[in-house]
Amino acid sequence: MAYTDLETEHQQLLAVIHPDLGLGTYYTPWFSMATTHKLVCYVLVGDLGASATLDCELHQARDTVGTGAKAITGKAITQLTQAGGDGDDVCAIELRTEEMDVQNRFACVRVRVDALVAASNFAVMVLGNVPRYAPVAVAYTEVIP
Repeated sequence: MAYTDLETEHQQLLAVIHPDLGLGTYYTPWFSMATTHKLVCYVLVGDLGASATLDCELHQARDTVGTGAKAITGKAITQLTQAGGDGDDVCAIELRTEEMDVQNRFACVRVRVDALVAASNFAVMVLGNVPRYAPVAVAYTEVIP
């Protein structure tokens, strides 16, 4: 059986923090969960600076401007530290839309990373899974005799 579907038809790149040496607080842009039921946020860590700490959490808002922004309970990594030997690590945070405050119309997400005490190498990649809409089917052409 031939697999003709593309991985990009199943997963959508929603946000990224490009790999770099960073110190401070970083955010992805706000993005809507309107096209996907789930997401996975990958935190890719390289070398952590001396005494460095790295935290990552998901926030939710009512729109892509950040109205009513707040952290999503339970959607954060355990703090990574240089002292704990957490360099060169990969962490993932998964989120289903029903874990958001949908009753209060929260439909947008962003990622916050705090690289504190010392500069550290890290990147973040957020992928949407389980698309709400199927890809467009192959074009159908009817031949009329």
